Amino acid sequence: MTRWQVFYEAWQFECCGEPFAVGDMVRWPLVLEVGAEGPDTVEGRVEEGVVARSEDDEGQDAGGAGDFEGPEGDAGPQDFEGDAGPEEEDPEEEDDEDAGLPLDLVTPHGSVSLVLPEEGPHPEPGPGTVRLRGRLLVGGHGSGGDPLPLRVHRLWVRCEPEVPDGEGRVPDPARPPYLREVTAPPRSFAFAERLFAPPENAEATGGTVFLRATGYLPGVCETGVLAEVEPVLPPAP
Repeated sequence: MTRWQVFYEAWQFECCGEPFAVGDMVRWPLVLEVGAEGPDTVEGRVEEGVVARSEDDEGQDAGGAGDFEGPEGDAGPQDFEGDAGPEEEDPEEEDDEDAGLPLDLVTPHGSVSLVLPEEGPHPEPGPGTVRLRGRLLVGGHGSGGDPLPLRVHRLWVRCEPEVPDGEGRVPDPARPPYLREVTAPPRSFAFAERLFAPPENAEATGGTVFLRATGYLPGVCETGVLAEVEPVLPPAP
């Protein structure tokens, strides 16, 4: 029985998520950050996708180069050729365009969009089966393939303790992040409370009153929910 761990970011769930609980059947578009720190290995064939997505789109680092195995061994980055314009093109610019070409991993359960690291070997589209390791995320907002049917078996809220740092907050070095098991995601996720200057120090501009933030109370920031799911095979034709 296949089980995946899928991370659903707090801001995304609060923005556009539908309520769900352990035992429910959900349909989510999935993204696999290849080489990112994560426990999942997904198997399928690589094909050109329909949605372009890269690390820079989300401002996230996918981590290492990523490991994958296939019948032909490790494959290097694929070269894509296009029509040359009248002006001389920058080779580095061409490399950037090639790296941004979308790829999907077609599994028996449906397609998963891929986010590949900037460096290191990349899988190539083809009929062979490959195994890609990384972190699975719920897609959306232009990322992820078609929604996959998934059965939710367990849920955890990811909690990150924080401490004040000037006018902001940073992870607490004395308290590492931890998971809190739940049966359903919270209606709203917790975050450290922001402290404001006294009202007499407020500034008014264009009829709007601004209070200067002076720091944050120590607390816990809930960054999202980790779901252990079972992908459901589509019905036989």
